[in-house]
Amino acid sequence: MTATADAIKTLLADDPTLIAALPGGLHTFADIGRTGISRLTIPAAYDTAGYLRPFAVIKCRDEQPWGNLADSAAQVSGARAIVEIYLYSDGDDDFTALEVARERIYALLQHTFVGDRWLRWIGHSDHLRDPK
Repeated sequence: MTATADAIKTLLADDPTLIAALPGGLHTFADIGRTGISRLTIPAAYDTAGYLRPFAVIKCRDEQPWGNLADSAAQVSGARAIVEIYLYSDGDDDFTALEVARERIYALLQHTFVGDRWLRWIGHSDHLRDPK
């Protein structure tokens, strides 16, 4: 699923409004790795004071069989893969930037082909924030 995450990252990176809202950048789970977010894995995500600037991480789950579409002769069937995009920031005043980013991501990805995949928004966690 790395190819799908990379294709989504490329598509999103072409939008100047989104890039302006996410000065910490767009990253895939593969960019960060299992060790997580740090100054070593994505140094651009940190400001000079050491706080996280607004940024996004794209993660694709494995493909799973889905639906009733199947063709035994062609040996194909329906499948879906969940794409998760996490928006991060340490600053209390960055919530507006994250809202702009979420709206732009929706506008860019909803009902869009990326490679051979059709993307459809199926939900989100509105205003889900970590407690201070």
